[in-house]
Amino acid sequence: MLSLPMLAYIVGKLEHEPSEQAYQQLPFGEWEQQPIEEITLDHCIVTSPPTYTKNGKGYLWECIVFAPPDLFHQQQNDTYHLHASAYAKEAHKKRLQPGDVVLLTGTPTYTQEVTLQSGDTQIINHLNVSALTIQTRAQRQTIVVFDAKNSK
Repeated sequence: MLSLPMLAYIVGKLEHEPSEQAYQQLPFGEWEQQPIEEITLDHCIVTSPPTYTKNGKGYLWECIVFAPPDLFHQQQNDTYHLHASAYAKEAHKKRLQPGDVVLLTGTPTYTQEVTLQSGDTQIINHLNVSALTIQTRAQRQTIVVFDAKNSK
């Protein structure tokens, strides 16, 4: 059993401690990161041939596209550097060539500002691709036509 002085000490201590209302615990929903919003880009033109390289145990697919202004996005005039690691094999199977027009879905990662030799600055947006659909393909040349042009 507690002695009287000890009991008085505990009661006095409780009176000076802050109440439970002073402490706030964050709900679990606030601990989670906000989901990164996926964007969809329509009518993007492939400007350079894609690269497909081995990266550790997986593969990395990269490509550069240009998103020209259209009727619904008149202020759009952007260059996108596309990256895919989980979607790399599927993107490589599409066999993109410069001039192809694609529909992209992905999450933006960061924006890079590049100063050109002319003094102008170009903004390159980096995008992790999660889906890729070919809308139109550029004209492909067969090997026979290619050999005929080079032999002249």
